[in-house]
Amino acid sequence: MTAQTPSASTPGITGVGTSGSFHMQTCDGYNAGATGSVMASPWRVDAINHLTIDARTQSGTWGTAVFTVKASIDGTNWTTLAIISAAGTTRGIEVSAWTHIQIENTTTNAAALTIQFMAYGFIVDPTASVQLAQARPVNTDATSFIAFTCEVDEIIVCEQSGTARTFRIFNDVDGTTADQTTAIFYDVAIKANQTIILRPPKGRRWLNVNGSWYVRSSANSALTFTAYGRR
Repeated sequence: MTAQTPSASTPGITGVGTSGSFHMQTCDGYNAGATGSVMASPWRVDAINHLTIDARTQSGTWGTAVFTVKASIDGTNWTTLAIISAAGTTRGIEVSAWTHIQIENTTTNAAALTIQFMAYGFIVDPTASVQLAQARPVNTDATSFIAFTCEVDEIIVCEQSGTARTFRIFNDVDGTTADQTTAIFYDVAIKANQTIILRPPKGRRWLNVNGSWYVRSSANSALTFTAYGRR
């Protein structure tokens, strides 16, 4: 990854850089009036395709506070990209399709709280993939495959038992269900000793944020599933 260093972002100034940050502080804690409030002016993210956000508690106790990272292409209509519910780092927020980012609080909190959000913008080489996960199911049950934030470029399925099989792949975008309701590949035939490479449509990626991926083989210890992409 190559770090972008455009102008710093401070309250009222657009831009995302390694020194970009803004603060949100309430004097009486989060209440009904504060819920949904937007912190600072939206950040512009035209020149980057990935965003990392550090949330640091400056004073008070985090408690039940929850913040949403939202994106827009017009600065008016907003789509939630990520949830921040604790201090720490949120990596790999895909922003290539958006021009504006903002953060807002969505829950109440009984204590006064000051949080600093620092944003880091990156240009990520879409050809630079690493192995994200690998699984060889030992039975015919759905096996957990991916349960972390990442971008999946491709999934490789290898039949290594010498017999034709079938496989299934499931993706629940906000839970852990692995059945027909979350299937994206279902009973796909694979020949003996064959390798099948599965990719999203050209120019797109599979993004996993709060979801889960599962794989299933029609026979015990017969198929190996490998995912490549970026975390």
